[in-house]
Amino acid sequence: MEDEVRIIKISIKGLSRKDMADKLGMKFETLKAHLTDIFFRLGIHSIFQLALYAVKMGYAVM
Repeated sequence: MEDEVRIIKISIKGLSRKDMADKLGMKFETLKAHLTDIFFRLGIHSIFQLALYAVKMGYAVM
C-alpha cells in the first residue's frame, strides 16, 4: 500500500514509467504490476487519469 501511495504521488510529475521506477527505487516490472492494480481498483486506464486522481484526492498539488 505504501508503494502505491508513492506511485500516486509521483504520477503528477509527468515522468515516464521507467523514470518513475528509477526514482522510486523499484524494478520497472514491479511498477507495472502496481499500476495495473491501481488502475483496476480506481477504474482508470492511464497515468494522466492517475495524476488527475492524485490532485483530486490531495496527494499532489498542481
